[in-house]
Amino acid sequence: MRRNLIIAVLSLAVIALLVTVGIKLFTPRATTEATTLPTISPTQAATQAPTSSAAEPTSPTSKEQAALHAATVMSTWTPATDFNRTASELRARDLMTPARAKKVLAPVRPATGEQWLTAAAANATSVPTATLNRATEKNLTSVTVTWIWKTKDGKVLDLPAEQRTYFFQLTETTPHKITDYDYE
Repeated sequence: MRRNLIIAVLSLAVIALLVTVGIKLFTPRATTEATTLPTISPTQAATQAPTSSAAEPTSPTSKEQAALHAATVMSTWTPATDFNRTASELRARDLMTPARAKKVLAPVRPATGEQWLTAAAANATSVPTATLNRATEKNLTSVTVTWIWKTKDGKVLDLPAEQRTYFFQLTETTPHKITDYDYE
C-alpha cells in the first residue's frame, strides 16, 4: 500500500515537472523588438487571404492530412473505458503499415495521473486540436496536438493544458500509411 502511494506521488511529481518544462519550452520569450504576429487557426489558414507572397498559406498535402488525422486519433482517449493511453494507438493501427501496427504493444499497467483519473471519474473524453509543424525534417511530418477534456453533456473539465508533438514517417503512396512514429 505504501509502495503504491510512493509510486503515485513520484508519478505526479514527474508529470508536474514535465508540464512545467513543457510550459517553459513553449512559452514565447520577450524580444527587444515589439512584433505582433497574427494568430491563425488551422481552419483559417486555408481560407485567409495572404498579406505577402512570403506569408502565403498552403493547404495541407495528402501526407500532412494523413498525419493530422493520425495525431487526432492517437490523442483521443476516454479514460473511463481506455485502460491506458496506448488504447488510442491500438485504435490507429489501421492507419499504419502492417509491420508498424504489429509493434504497438500496450503496457500491462493502467494509466494514472491527475488528468487521466479526473477525466475517468467524469467520464470525459479528450478533444484534440492538431496543428502541423512545417519546419521539420524532410522525411518527417510533425504535428502538435493540444486537447481539452469534455464530458458527454459538453462540460469542459477545468484541467491544465497538455500538449504532445508527434513525428510521423509515412509511405509515399496514397493512402499514406504510418511506417514509424514517435512523440514527445
